Amino acid sequence: MKNFLKTLYLKFLRFRKNLFLKDSFFQLGVSNLKITKKELNYFFENYYKIPFFEFLSDLKFILFSKNPYEFILKKGSDNWDLWYYLEFLKKEGVIRLKSNGEIVFSKKEILKFLPKPKNKEEIATILEKKLKKKIEKEKPISELFGRKKITPELDQLPLSQDSVLFLAEKILERVSNFYPFLLVGDDDLLSLTLCLTEPNFKVKVIDLDKDLLSFISNFAKKFKLKIETERVDITKKKKLSGKFSGFLANPAYTEEGVKEFLNFGISNLSKDGGVVFLVLGDEAIGNRMLFLEEFFAKKQLLLREAIVGKIFYPQIILHKEDRIIEERLKEFKKNPVRLGTTLFIFDFIPFKIKKIKFKKPMIAYI
Repeated sequence: MKNFLKTLYLKFLRFRKNLFLKDSFFQLGVSNLKITKKELNYFFENYYKIPFFEFLSDLKFILFSKNPYEFILKKGSDNWDLWYYLEFLKKEGVIRLKSNGEIVFSKKEILKFLPKPKNKEEIATILEKKLKKKIEKEKPISELFGRKKITPELDQLPLSQDSVLFLAEKILERVSNFYPFLLVGDDDLLSLTLCLTEPNFKVKVIDLDKDLLSFISNFAKKFKLKIETERVDITKKKKLSGKFSGFLANPAYTEEGVKEFLNFGISNLSKDGGVVFLVLGDEAIGNRMLFLEEFFAKKQLLLREAIVGKIFYPQIILHKEDRIIEERLKEFKKNPVRLGTTLFIFDFIPFKIKKIKFKKPMIAYI
């Protein structure tokens, strides 16, 4: 079935490209351009060709939505892109249409590689049933799994339980199970949340903390989860064995930390691309975010979402700075939030994008 999905992807690229060469002239302002077939081909190869793992994400958006038109909103795309997918999938027998226009999924075998998305509430219900514990949204995730040892020297700080549920929701929304998903550090125990929710989901965790890796491994054995762990210092080792469908990094919140973690993760992706998740709080970045945006572009990370207000760290005393700020805030109303973050979601583009030297007016949609 892996070969089927790879072949399906290559067929889709050919299908999409052939129609692009014809349909481009229907778009506003394009019919008046003096543009050759060769130039159109360059436009497609550089601007509209998608990587394999983005193709699988798009399949998930379409196949698991109550209404396929949700794809347009989730992707920030238009109804042309949706039609290309629907027509192609119908032609290849992946979907069929009922007389009322409803879409029916025909190739159930590929579900092994496309885990069904679940929302936070569904994930919480599964965890509570399996762990026989109640989710406490604002409490640290470490309390839910009974991990008592936190190592501040390694910059460990547990996210809230609700934040980890949200992360799991976003990962299951986009990521395939074609290859394992890589967690570059996992003191938030996201691997356990993901694999308890979706037992067939494969995850690899790398971290420097031996005790943390041992905790995750023992928990995974108890629940028969598909989690592999490896102790890695990412400043010394850059390449892991195996391939990955994407990765999540929750680095030190400094410019240097973000670059180190992302460089490591990207070096372990392949020519198939991958979905990249970055959790980032602004503790020591400020206007240097502009430098990071430039870094994202150089690394060919195409931004799909930037989500604020969903992921945070509960107030917890681990460092001197925590005691000082708690003292300064004590006259104000108590707040459970220590630090908020932004979740960045990217598609990694594994092939070089060239800027085409072609003069066109502003209103020419190509």
